[in-house]
Amino acid sequence: MTATGLPGYEVLVQAARGAMAAVPPVSAAWGTLERTLYDGKRRKAASKALDQWAPAIDVLTDSAGAARFLGYKSAESVRRKVFRNRRDGTPEWPEHDEKYGRSRTWAYRTIVIHQAMAPGRGSAGITRGPRKNRK
Repeated sequence: MTATGLPGYEVLVQAARGAMAAVPPVSAAWGTLERTLYDGKRRKAASKALDQWAPAIDVLTDSAGAARFLGYKSAESVRRKVFRNRRDGTPEWPEHDEKYGRSRTWAYRTIVIHQAMAPGRGSAGITRGPRKNRK
């Protein structure tokens, strides 16, 4: 267990990915609407699987806390991810849940679900492509 009272990050991501794998595909021919519906169903399933760790999983954290939770050496790793996209165009880091002054904060649940939905290592890669302004 970490200082947050949660099990390790890998355990949480595995629980979320297991729940998402159980969601059947929407259709064989993927369109934009089908992909959006499918992703929404997968997010709901992952969130429901993570409910067993509530309320600790719903606590907000800043970039330094997120870095500790993920096992990074510094918060700079998280700050860089905020402005990166994966090669498939999806953001590498989730939108913030709250903002306190100029500091962005995320719930641990948001971080885990976003990372669980990410493609595996080496499948899509990361680029510093265009990204909408995240105020």
